[in-house]
Amino acid sequence: MLVSLLSWTACSPSVEATRAASDSSQARKPSDAGQKGTEQEERRAKKSERKADETKGKKKDEEEQPRTSEEAKDQGLAKHLKTISGPPWGMLDEDPHGAWDSVLTLYEKTGHQPLWFRDDALRARAAALVSELEAATDHGLDPRDYRTEELGAELQAAVEGDYPATDRWNLDVALTSAAVLYGAHLLRGRILPSEVEALWESREPKILLPARIASGIEEDSLPDTFDSLAPPHSGYDLLQKRLQRYRKIAESGGWPEVPGDGVVEPGDEIPSEVLDALVRRLRAEGFVGPATGPSGETGDGTRTYRGALADAVERFQKSRTLTVDGILGPKTRLALNRTASEIEQSIRTSLDRWRWMPHDLGSLAVIVNIPTYELFLYRNGQAAERMGVVVGKAGWPTRIIRDEIETVVFNPVWNVPRSIVEDEIVPKMQENPDYLAEEGLEVVRGWGDGEIVPRDEVSPEDLLDQERELRLRQPSGPKNALGRIKFLFPNKENIYLHDTPAGHLFGEADRSFSHGCVRVEQPVRLANVLLNDRNGWTRREVQAAIRRGENEHVSLDQTVPVYITYLTAVPAPETGLILGQDVYDLDDRHASLWNRGSDDPETGSDRRTAG
Repeated sequence: MLVSLLSWTACSPSVEATRAASDSSQARKPSDAGQKGTEQEERRAKKSERKADETKGKKKDEEEQPRTSEEAKDQGLAKHLKTISGPPWGMLDEDPHGAWDSVLTLYEKTGHQPLWFRDDALRARAAALVSELEAATDHGLDPRDYRTEELGAELQAAVEGDYPATDRWNLDVALTSAAVLYGAHLLRGRILPSEVEALWESREPKILLPARIASGIEEDSLPDTFDSLAPPHSGYDLLQKRLQRYRKIAESGGWPEVPGDGVVEPGDEIPSEVLDALVRRLRAEGFVGPATGPSGETGDGTRTYRGALADAVERFQKSRTLTVDGILGPKTRLALNRTASEIEQSIRTSLDRWRWMPHDLGSLAVIVNIPTYELFLYRNGQAAERMGVVVGKAGWPTRIIRDEIETVVFNPVWNVPRSIVEDEIVPKMQENPDYLAEEGLEVVRGWGDGEIVPRDEVSPEDLLDQERELRLRQPSGPKNALGRIKFLFPNKENIYLHDTPAGHLFGEADRSFSHGCVRVEQPVRLANVLLNDRNGWTRREVQAAIRRGENEHVSLDQTVPVYITYLTAVPAPETGLILGQDVYDLDDRHASLWNRGSDDPETGSDRRTAG
C-alpha cells in the first residue's frame, strides 16, 4: 500500500498543472462548456447517491453488529444454543423434568449472557456450584447425576490456560444445566410421581424454577436457593439426619449377620455365637447399650435368650412394623439381616417421595402412609394426631393419590364392586346359599335406587350374567362393610377412607387386608376434626348424625387435602427410624427408574463421559 501510494505521488502532475491544463482546454473549446457542466452535475449527483447508500449500509451494519466484545460473546452463546440439543456428557439424555427447556428459558430471560463467565474469566460462583452439587448426598441424591467430575475437570482447564470460546459456552451451558437439574430434583423429586403412580395428580409448583435459579446465580446465593427448593417439612429434615447416620454405619462396615433359622422364643437356649451376633447387631442401631449382653451362660456353649435382650428385640420389631413378641422368627431375622446400605436406599427413596409433596400443606391436611399403616392429621404443616389404618392387600393395592376430601357420609350404603362379587361373594354363595341374607346384602336391578329382587330368586350364575344388570348392595347398619362413616374424594379408582366393623384388624402388625380403600381406626375422631374445622360442627352434632341411622351426605364448606403416600422409611423419636413394609414392591420400581440408563446399578448413576 505504501509503495503504490509513493508511485502515485511521483508520477502524478501537480495540482496547479492540472488546473492550468483544464483552464487551457476550456479556453480552446468554449462551445463544450454547457455539456461539461451538465456532466459534472450528473457525476456530483451520482456521487451523492453513492455516499447516501454507503452511509445507509454502514448504519445497517452497525445495527446488526454487536457494539462491544461482550455483546459479540452473548450473540455467540445464543447461536451456540441453537446448534445443540442439550448440555455435554449426556447430562440430560433422560429429561422427564423438562430441564433443558428450563435452561433455554433461563438464558432467554437473561439475554443469552454467559452466567458463569465475565470478561472471559470464570466466576468464583462456578466452583461454589460444584461444591453444592457434591453436597447433594445430604438429600439422598447422587452428585454424578450432575456430572460433578466432568465439571471439576473443565473448571480446572478453564482457569489454567487458553480456553476457546466454544468450550466456554459448553461449560456455561453445562453449569447452568446442572444447577437447573439439581433444583428440579429438589423441588419435584428425582423420580416424578407420575412415573410411579398415574393417580398422583402432579401440580406444577408455584415456584418458577428458571427464575429462582437465575436469581440465585446473579445474587451469589445458590446455597439458599437450593435450600428453599427442598421440602420444608420436619419429617424430611429428620429423615436427612437418619440418612447420615446409616451412611456412616454402612461406611464403617455395617453390622454382623445374625445366623440361625427356625424360631427362638424368650427363655430358649441358643448357641453363644448367635447371641453374641444378635447383641452386636442390636447395638449398632442403639437398641441395646454397651453393657447389655446375653445372660444365663451354660456349660455346653449355649446361652439363654431372655431379659433385656428380648426386650430390645421387641423394640426392634416395633421399629420394623413386625409383630411385637420378642420371638426370633424368619421375619424378624430377615429384618435383622437387612444391611445398612439397603436401609440407606430406603431412606433415599422416601426422601425422594417427600419431594412430591407440596411445600405448603395448608392449615389442615390428611396424610396416609401405606407402608407403616398410619394416618396423620397435619395442622399448619406439623403432624398433630396419628391413628392406624388398614390398606389394600397385595392383589388389591391402595393407590398413591393426591386429592381433596369433599364429603363426609354418615351411615353409608355399600354398593359392592363387581370384582368383589365375582371373586369373593359368588364362591361363598355357592358354598352357602344363605350367605347374602346372613351378610344383609340386597340384590338390586338397575342403577340409582334400583329395583330390589328377592334373594331366593337369584342364583350365583345370575349375578355373573351381566346382561341381567344385577348388583349387590349393603344398606346402612351394624354389618355394613363401610361402618358408620366414609370420607369421599372422588377419583376414577373409587378409593376413599371409611370406618369398619372389623376393628380387631388394627391390632395386627401387617394391616394390608382391604380391597384398596383405607379403613380408619378412629373415623369418628377424623369426622369431628374435619367437620369442626370446615363446617363448625360440634361433637354432639357428629354423634347425632350417626345415631339417626340415615344415609346422609355432608359437604365440607372447604375441601381438605388428602395425600396417600408410600414412605417405607419414617423418622421416629423412640427408635430413630421406622421401616415400613414394602407391601406393593414400589421401592423396587422406584430403584429401577432411578437406575435407568445406568452402568452402575448399585448407585443408579450414569458414568458416561464426554465423547
